[in-house]
Amino acid sequence: MCEINFIKMSNDVAPAQLLVLADNLKIEAPYITSLDNKNISVFVAAGNPEEMGFKFAKAILDYKFERATLNLNLDADDLCKVIFAIQNRTWKLTKFKSTNEYRFKQLDVIVENPEKLKQSYQRFAALVAAKNLCKELAESPSNYIFPESFADACKSLAQYGIEVDILGINEIKELKMGALLAVAQGSNKEPKVVVLKYKGAPEKSDSIAFIGKGVCFDSGGLFIKDQVMMPKMKYDKSGAAAVVGGIMAIASERLAANVIGVVGLVENMPDACAIKPSDVVTSMSGKTIEVADPDAEGRLVLADCIYYTEQNFRPSTIVTLATLTADTVACLAHEYGGLFTRNDELAGVLLQAGKSSGDLLWRLPLGEVFLEMTKSDIADLKNVGIMYKGDNASAAEFLHNFVEHSNFAHLDISGMVWNDEPSLSKAKGATGYGVSFIEEYARMAYGIS
Repeated sequence: MCEINFIKMSNDVAPAQLLVLADNLKIEAPYITSLDNKNISVFVAAGNPEEMGFKFAKAILDYKFERATLNLNLDADDLCKVIFAIQNRTWKLTKFKSTNEYRFKQLDVIVENPEKLKQSYQRFAALVAAKNLCKELAESPSNYIFPESFADACKSLAQYGIEVDILGINEIKELKMGALLAVAQGSNKEPKVVVLKYKGAPEKSDSIAFIGKGVCFDSGGLFIKDQVMMPKMKYDKSGAAAVVGGIMAIASERLAANVIGVVGLVENMPDACAIKPSDVVTSMSGKTIEVADPDAEGRLVLADCIYYTEQNFRPSTIVTLATLTADTVACLAHEYGGLFTRNDELAGVLLQAGKSSGDLLWRLPLGEVFLEMTKSDIADLKNVGIMYKGDNASAAEFLHNFVEHSNFAHLDISGMVWNDEPSLSKAKGATGYGVSFIEEYARMAYGIS
C-alpha cells in the first residue's frame, strides 16, 4: 500500500513527479507531456472521481512512478474517491518476488487544509487496508495460505478490537460438523473455522453475521478440475477473505455495529480418503446430505458454518459470500455478484449497499422448483452440482435449509473476485470484491452515515 501524505498548498512544493488534473481539456487520457528531466505532467480529461483516479493510476503504472503528487481542484469527497481509486488500482502482491519488484510507494496530495482532508479520508484508508488484506489472502497460493496459515493471519485482527476464536479439528469434530469435515478429509491440511466477533454497539442486542467460503484450494476432489480452471482455484477462498477484510474495515473504523464473521477453511483434494460421489454425510444440524458432486463442496462447508452461527449467536441477518457456482458467471459475467434471498426488504437493502459500495449485485430467482432439486432419494438433501441446471439457485436453496430463525441472503461472487486480464479499473488477479459491500451494509443496517 502506497503512503499518503497530505501537504498544505504553497509555492515551495516541488514534487519529483507531478500529476495535474485539467477539467477543461477535451483530450484522450492520459496525455503525457515531459516538462523536464524530473517532472512529468499528466493531464486527465474530466470524468467522475473514480474514473479520474483509475486514469491517474494507469499513468503511474505505465510510467512506473514510485512517487506522484495530486494537485486537484475538487471537494474533499471527490478527492478522497480519486485517492481511493489510485490506491486500489496500484496495489500488487510482490512478496513472492526474489528481486525488487517495481512498486508505487508514495502519493502526495496538495490541499488547502491537509488535516481536514486526512479526517475525511479515514474511512477510505480503512477500506484500502482491509481490501489489501483480502487481496493478499485470496491471491496467495495454497502452499502459503492454507487453513492453518489463513487462521493465523486472522489473529492480527485482535488489534482492532475484534475477538478472534479459532476452532481446530478437535472442536470441529466435537461440534459434529460432518459436512465440513467430509470436504476436508481428502487433504493432509486440517480444517479450521475462524470466528470473528466485533461489538461496536454493546447497548444493542442484535447482530448481523457474514459467513465466508474458505476453500483454500479446490481441486474438485474426485470430480477433478481441468488444467484451465485448476490453477485459479487458489481464489476459492475469496469469500472468506472478503469476510475477514469486511470485519476488519468495520472494526478499524470503530463503527457502532455488532458484526460476526465466520469462515470455514478447508482444502478439497482427491486422495484415497476423499469423499466419493453418492456418499451420505451428517451435518451439524443433524440433516443428512447425499454428496451428488464432490466439486459442489463449498455449500457443504457453508451449511455447517450457517448452523453453527445461528445456534451460537442468533444474528438478525446472515449473509453468505462464496465463489460457489459457474452458473452465476454464465448469468452475470464479471459485472455483478448474484444475490439470492426470499426476503424482498433485505434484497432492497443489499442491492443498495452493493450500488453504494461499488460491489454491484443483481438479484436472481429462488423458488420451489430449485428447492426440489435439493431433495435426495436416500438422504434428507443432496448437494446437487455443476452438471445440473439452475445450480446457483439450487445451491442457495440448499443453504437456506440450514437457517431456522435469521433473515438470510446468499451472495454468489464467483465472477467478481479475480480478473484474468487487467482493465482500467481492475488489476489482474484478486479484486478485493465484497469488503466495501460488507462495510457499507453494516453502516446501512445500523443507520450509520
